[in-house]
Amino acid sequence: MPRLSSARSICEELTKAAGYVRSLLPAPLSGSVETEWCFQPSEQLGGDAFGYHWIDADHFAMYLLDVSGHGVGAALLSVSVLNVLRAQALPAWIFANRQKCWRR
Repeated sequence: MPRLSSARSICEELTKAAGYVRSLLPAPLSGSVETEWCFQPSEQLGGDAFGYHWIDADHFAMYLLDVSGHGVGAALLSVSVLNVLRAQALPAWIFANRQKCWRR
């Protein structure tokens, strides 16, 4: 019985983790930019994700992540990258450049 309980516990934790990853996905937008999407992962937890956000009043960022592999490791890397992009936290990068992202 302990083995079944342990497997059930792991399954519950993976379900919670998948819920957290889904909670990071952006809400659909309406207005000057409209978005609509349906996210259907092929596994309970993996490294695929996407996002978008306004950088400022004139610049909109959209990104798609496809981390190689599946499972917890890929999901952790994907969540880390999502958080860096959403926070615009790449050191010395200016995201609002009209032509391209560029370094200071």
